[in-house]
Amino acid sequence: MGENMNVTVDFDDTLYIEDPASHRPYKVGLSGMLNPAMYKKIQEHQAAGDSVSILTTRLDWNMDFVKEFCKDHDLEFDNIWNTNFEWKYTVFDKYNVDVHYDNNSQEIGMALEHYKKPVRLFFVHNEDIFE
Repeated sequence: MGENMNVTVDFDDTLYIEDPASHRPYKVGLSGMLNPAMYKKIQEHQAAGDSVSILTTRLDWNMDFVKEFCKDHDLEFDNIWNTNFEWKYTVFDKYNVDVHYDNNSQEIGMALEHYKKPVRLFFVHNEDIFE
């Protein structure tokens, strides 16, 4: 069997999704929810012994919500990282990323264009969840 992987998961609209009909913050209207498909993938990676971390472009001052959401949903991650609005591929080397899940096609496109080391990128499509 292969070596364990370092997996990163985007937060907004990948792990945490908001019902597009409500547009209310998670704590106020409880409209935000855990993406069940992404949660299943995280569980699969963790069961395989992979290191799973959150990688978000959020700014430092906006990270408390991410940590609170994870705590409220009993989610455990090896790390919770943010890039302060830098492209995520710019930290793939720093965090030794092997696999990244993201809903942002621009993030994936930038990684494909600029990051030259092998990394598996997965586009997360969430629109079906609320239909």
